[in-house]
Amino acid sequence: MRNRKIIDSYNRIQMNAAAQERIWKELTAGSEEFLPEMEDHMKAHQHKKLWKTLLIAAVLTALLASTAYAADLLGIRAMLRPSETVDVGEQSFNTVSLTQPQQLSEEIDSGISEKIAASQAAWEEWSAYKQENDADALFFAPPEEAAASQVEENQDGTVTFTYYKTVEVDENGNFCGEILETRTGTQEQYEAYQEYCAVRATGFGRYDFNYGVYSSEAEAKLEEIAAKYSLNLREAGTVYLEATEDYSAPNALSKEELAEVLTEAACSGNLFRRMPDLFDKLYTYNEGSFGVAFNQSLPDGNTVHCYCCNFMYSTLSSGREVVEWLDKSSSLSTHSFTSADGTALTVINAGETAFIYTFLDDSYFTMRIDGGGAPLSDEDIDSIADMLDYSVIGK
Repeated sequence: MRNRKIIDSYNRIQMNAAAQERIWKELTAGSEEFLPEMEDHMKAHQHKKLWKTLLIAAVLTALLASTAYAADLLGIRAMLRPSETVDVGEQSFNTVSLTQPQQLSEEIDSGISEKIAASQAAWEEWSAYKQENDADALFFAPPEEAAASQVEENQDGTVTFTYYKTVEVDENGNFCGEILETRTGTQEQYEAYQEYCAVRATGFGRYDFNYGVYSSEAEAKLEEIAAKYSLNLREAGTVYLEATEDYSAPNALSKEELAEVLTEAACSGNLFRRMPDLFDKLYTYNEGSFGVAFNQSLPDGNTVHCYCCNFMYSTLSSGREVVEWLDKSSSLSTHSFTSADGTALTVINAGETAFIYTFLDDSYFTMRIDGGGAPLSDEDIDSIADMLDYSVIGK
């Protein structure tokens, strides 16, 4: 993976920031001196008419071995997106949601399952509306099972998208993979899709960009659907960072101020029983959902990165606001852990990565712990889990 031709090939891929950061980290391990050259190379190629783009957030961790999966240990299926798999080279990944429970057991409270079912039905209706009312803008929208796409503007004025089921880079640095399908459309359809993607990235009006609202008419329809199913809508979120000696900005706050912001937005008290070493980011929404990421050192000196999501059951959600890939071939272990405040947590240890999740009264809380390439012990994971007071989540 450190072959320069392969690095060049990845530089020609347009990807989201999370995927770019993770893949660059893997490509350049032990080769930090190449980073400035890579950045200049990427900038020089970002306006070409032929490019490739990854369509998913990031490779996160490992799933369970087939025997563990069949046993459905501690409800791991609650995280899996049904029938959503992605192949990258010889590896195959399932997709998990960190923002909405997916496959619920009969033991889940009926009030929770009814709200989730309402959200899923509402999202299907919203998706159907968008597909019907903006056919040109969505003509080139990739199928969910696509791992990547290639775009080429043809000499006759048409545009061709090739969607790949797998993502591969050969020894010469050429991008390739198993083709899922190919679509050729007009320049107008292509421009409409580009405009839609731009609006999708920045958001339209008052609502979270994840809804994909692209006009005032669509905004009104989204509100109508949410009201029909008695669901709330997330407005555009507010993002905060931690102020340090090396970084300051209007949205950069001290640790204590960040904890206060989160309390005011979504909690009845301080979420942190122990303050993290460093906050990566905090984002809050109007209806009580939030995300918070932080770095924390372990007793052995290793630093882990923790990413937490808390999404409300009563809010319209796609379940794809934050998704991750899980390697089907890897094994994991699971156990239950009760936090200091008495909250029952499900802990999934995948070696160098771990998941924690719990069903609270009004929201679904998840945490991903990234060991940074070092294996995580159950004791390490439980210690991180116990940094939080889950009983204060919610107003």
